[in-house]
Amino acid sequence: MTLEAKGSMASKSSNRKALSAVDAYGDSDLYPTNAVSARPQSDPKPWADRLLADKLSLVKKYYPGGSVLDICCATGEHLMALSPDIETGIGVDFSQRYIDKSVKNMIHYQARNLTFIRGDATALPLKNGVAGLAYCFSSIYQIRDTGSVIRELARVLCPGGIAILDFGNRRSLNTYCLRYYTDWPQTFPITVPEMRAMLRANDLAIEEHRSYQILPLWAGLPRHLWPLLHPAWQELMRRRVAGRMIDEWISSLPGLRQFAFRHVIVCRKTATSSQNTMQEQR
Repeated sequence: MTLEAKGSMASKSSNRKALSAVDAYGDSDLYPTNAVSARPQSDPKPWADRLLADKLSLVKKYYPGGSVLDICCATGEHLMALSPDIETGIGVDFSQRYIDKSVKNMIHYQARNLTFIRGDATALPLKNGVAGLAYCFSSIYQIRDTGSVIRELARVLCPGGIAILDFGNRRSLNTYCLRYYTDWPQTFPITVPEMRAMLRANDLAIEEHRSYQILPLWAGLPRHLWPLLHPAWQELMRRRVAGRMIDEWISSLPGLRQFAFRHVIVCRKTATSSQNTMQEQR
């Protein structure tokens, strides 16, 4: 779901019962196909659009050639935007309605170098080493088995391939606020040390680590934290200084980074991991 859509719902109460992620993204009206994935803007103004622009700029910066894999691609808007700049792209999502919409978008935008496949992020329906770059945005922290997602992503990367991962931090104000949205699917954020440990365990060496959301910048609850949740913070935090949003500058400060919610980490598949993949293929 886009952060803009989430923000518009944040202060509203609901009588929905709590949903699993499978139910929420599979069939419910909580994440409709026209709102689950934002199409990148050429001149983004809102904070959420600028965050997306930052993440996609990392894809373009580190793209080594070959196939780009979008794990949890939703309706494929991000791959559509990247299509002119990549050789081929593969989108994977467990929701059939999102895959169907992705195919329609692909035809509409004439993005003939893209393919969309229904599949599970913890058991990707792909061969070893097929992707030069793989990314997963705004989704890892909605999957209970984070470790399996990272292992699968490392498996499908080619030797020296790039992974760009968008983690959620359990020790953050954003995670605390999410507890008050009991009708939303459960999330499974992890700590920053756990993120780094998982990457090391899968022979993914960190190339760049960027942090965002020291404040939630979307939530309306709980009410007792309203001074920290006021919409004026988003207006301030979205502003850019020396090419980066104020949000990122503050969220990256020593002592504060460990409490920022969003950690976008760029990794490279190391030689050890590549050798293991080759042995598995034999």
